[in-house]
Amino acid sequence: MRLLALICLTLSGAAALAGGSWSLHVGENGASIAYRPAASDDPGLDLEGLEKALAGRDAAIPIKHISLIGGFEAIPAIQAELKAQFEADYPDLLAAALKSSGNMHNPKVLPLRAKFPECFLKTPSVKKINKVLAAHGCAITGISFEKFYIDKADPKAPAFHAFLWLKVGPPGEGKAAD
Repeated sequence: MRLLALICLTLSGAAALAGGSWSLHVGENGASIAYRPAASDDPGLDLEGLEKALAGRDAAIPIKHISLIGGFEAIPAIQAELKAQFEADYPDLLAAALKSSGNMHNPKVLPLRAKFPECFLKTPSVKKINKVLAAHGCAITGISFEKFYIDKADPKAPAFHAFLWLKVGPPGEGKAAD
């Protein structure tokens, strides 16, 4: 019966939301949640969709991470929050990176990349995700990412990109967002 429930959760875990979807994937070592935007102008993370993806999850199955690969760069709200956080905490690093080509190996982008986890975890969107997770006995404990760069195709709206995973574990473990 438990196996059937896991299969049902995996197959029907996608929760539709305004613009994108959340899905729950159950594996041998725990569960992961993925967010996929529907379009490049995704209005933002609908936390009701995250709640729906978590609903019915067997609490004995730990959530290991939330994948935002191909997700956060398409959400203007998160882009604005991240830019605001960089401006508040590291304005000189941000200014230098924005004047550069923006590619991941650029010497002006590297210092900003080092501050990316800290700033991303401080964004209001991450704090909201953490609030939803808290109701399910877990919390964001850190971040893992690859390939951070700045897309400057639109000079008026440069976009931060990275393959991004939010690590999830018990509350109080690691560096959590408030």
